Amino acid sequence: MPAVRFIGLIRPDLKSLNDQHPKLIEAQQELAAVQSKVRKLVLSREDIDQVNWRIDKEWFAGKGIWLE
Repeated sequence: MPAVRFIGLIRPDLKSLNDQHPKLIEAQQELAAVQSKVRKLVLSREDIDQVNWRIDKEWFAGKGIWLE
């Protein structure tokens, strides 16, 4: 799932923008920063030593997007 497509789902106001549009690039950077922050927070626990991101296919299916 490309980040641009995901951003279009969570930020419909950016859905129609070109992938080089400054607002879309800013949203991609914001998403990366949030992911990084969450990763660091999770890894700060002593009982966790890695983070593996997975796509929630059910969430996407609920939005009408079917992933294999």
